[in-house]
Amino acid sequence: MTPLHVHSEDEVVYVVEGALTLFVNDEPIRLKAGDAFSAPRAAPHTLLVESREVRYLSATVVRSAARYEDFLRAVAVPSEESSLSWQASGDASRLSAIAAPNGIDVLGEPGAVV
Repeated sequence: MTPLHVHSEDEVVYVVEGALTLFVNDEPIRLKAGDAFSAPRAAPHTLLVESREVRYLSATVVRSAARYEDFLRAVAVPSEESSLSWQASGDASRLSAIAAPNGIDVLGEPGAVV
């Protein structure tokens, strides 16, 4: 599950394979292969993978494609750690630093919803 975050621009998610649930303003939106959803700018959201594996496309307006790719890679790898150890390990500040150049604010650890 990605950390709870918000973008300064809309974000479109298109599921290529598998299934996931987006939580946008605490509303669950279930998506499977072939489905798409646009999370509006300034709407806190997070994403939960619901299948063993998922492939999806994420599109938004960014200032730095490389830093956005860094953000996506940082949130794409599943973690066995609890949210407490996620915060204690410094991942929150590292992820916030990666996200900030693209107008993304990290609001909470993985598993947090509004």
